Amino acid sequence: MPFTPFHWGPTSLIGLAGFQRVDFATLLTTTTLIDLEPLVVLGLSLDYPAHGLFHSFVGSSPLALITACVMYAMQDGIRGVTTDFGLQQCSSFEKVLGSSFFGLHFHIVIDSLIYREITAFYPFKRNPLYLVSPIYMYLFCGGTLLASVLLYTIRCKHLR
Repeated sequence: MPFTPFHWGPTSLIGLAGFQRVDFATLLTTTTLIDLEPLVVLGLSLDYPAHGLFHSFVGSSPLALITACVMYAMQDGIRGVTTDFGLQQCSSFEKVLGSSFFGLHFHIVIDSLIYREITAFYPFKRNPLYLVSPIYMYLFCGGTLLASVLLYTIRCKHLR
């Protein structure tokens, strides 16, 4: 999925369902951040795969570490925004780091299921995860987004 909103469905559902175990802001950030790669490649018409090195487990791992450090350092500022949405958290670095890796790697798995050209297991060129027609993945992501909105609504009513 070249543009991220589709990834927000399953990622936010996992984040809300496992709210005590993950850093929600980091999950949403990482699942968005990784799609800067195809956005830049397509936007600048670069001679580079739209889903290149960052869409591999090896290539995304340094990005996960950097993102975790930035998100952890910005936690006080982020807390103001998340509090406004009833999603405030005070996460350990370990939780932020795990959420960063999970968000990026989960994004890669979703994309690998529908894009043959993704090399998630770089340097291996074959994509053994390519299994699903894009329309089914779009329906799945849209359905999980609706489920996320429902879960968020229930969470907000419960917090009142």
